[in-house]
Amino acid sequence: MIRIVAVLVIIVASASCATRGHVVIGHPSEELSLKIESISKSYPLSSHMFTDGTVAFKATIQNGTRSRLALAATSIGTIEVIELLRDGIRVEPIEGWIKYYRSPGIIQIVSLQTLEPHASTTFTYSPLDWAPGSAMSVIYQYPPAPGHYRIRVAYQYGGGDNGRNNVFRGRLVSNDALFEVVE
Repeated sequence: MIRIVAVLVIIVASASCATRGHVVIGHPSEELSLKIESISKSYPLSSHMFTDGTVAFKATIQNGTRSRLALAATSIGTIEVIELLRDGIRVEPIEGWIKYYRSPGIIQIVSLQTLEPHASTTFTYSPLDWAPGSAMSVIYQYPPAPGHYRIRVAYQYGGGDNGRNNVFRGRLVSNDALFEVVE
């Protein structure tokens, strides 16, 4: 009699990997990473600078693995601010409301793209958080003020799979990005 044994492999990202902006998929040389960088190093102060797209970042997800993975190339509902500091002090968000002209869930599904091994995708991100798991219209805004800022974000996709079986549903934590707001 021949016995076939199936092995289930569980992927675990260590805390040290997550805080550096990548997740180890298999071997340490196989990484999926999120990198953000500010579009500008300095922004002029305005009352809506964090909600009108004035402050923006280039977000790049790099597939350093040997697997094809589907990821959403949008910040709507996939990117959350996990830390925003102004002059070393945490900036607390203010809850607000936004009306989307198109459902964030639809935007996520439409933006799904398969990344080949060692390929990347880039999209623009502004620090306006959509609250995952809550009403589609709840957002978190950040009060602007002059100072030196440091931001770190996380990517996690929770939308539909649009018929794909390779959707990455893990969490990626970015590097720190720096920018300045001046009067």
